[in-house]
Amino acid sequence: MANLIVVTSATRNVVGACALFLAAGLVGCGGSGRPLASPSTTATADQAGLKSGLAAFVAAARAGGRNHLADRFANAIKSGDHTGFGLFHVPSRAMAPTMLAGDRVVGERVALGAGRRGDVVVIVLTAAAAKTCGASGTNARQMKRLIGRAGDRIELLANSGDVLINGTKYVVVGATPNRAQATHKVFEVPAGKLFLLGDNRRASCDSATWSDPYLPEANVQWKLSGIYYPPEHAKLLK
Repeated sequence: MANLIVVTSATRNVVGACALFLAAGLVGCGGSGRPLASPSTTATADQAGLKSGLAAFVAAARAGGRNHLADRFANAIKSGDHTGFGLFHVPSRAMAPTMLAGDRVVGERVALGAGRRGDVVVIVLTAAAAKTCGASGTNARQMKRLIGRAGDRIELLANSGDVLINGTKYVVVGATPNRAQATHKVFEVPAGKLFLLGDNRRASCDSATWSDPYLPEANVQWKLSGIYYPPEHAKLLK
């Protein structure tokens, strides 16, 4: 279950409250007001560090030219109404080096079908994927990168770190090589479905390993915009 995010109990629907809950020991907060926790993580973050990190994320968004995101998020912090935003804990190394285990990230709600290739997203696993990843219960979640959309042909080359999309090499900066495999793997993404990979591909339970490799578009819940904690890691995600 190292790749999983697990939903726990409900609480207030505000960014300020989420930060307090984080400081108290919970490891994340979803935009519906539901804290999210990794079953293997009990570390807490200091409240001053969390506040500094939230401000650092706003600064990173402005530096990256996303002033609208910075303004909306700064207003969410100030007003205590974080509708449309979620705060999440990175539970594993499956997305390293883009996100490290223990990092805390900001998510934005995603409309059905709005995810784009390259987005880092929070997904709800299908029953088949959950079984492959050793998840128990319902609504198990993961963080992955959206690689393929309906109609795409995805190729994972044997004895290579290369991923081809419709015949063209697709590069994710920093991504580790594909899992060792003896044969060339080809995936044809059906209508209404998506293909996703972790950036740390040899440690990620994802479309390359699921018994059914395709995820319904409706199972994408959040786009992860950037890291806010620890403050020195604050950045936009690419």
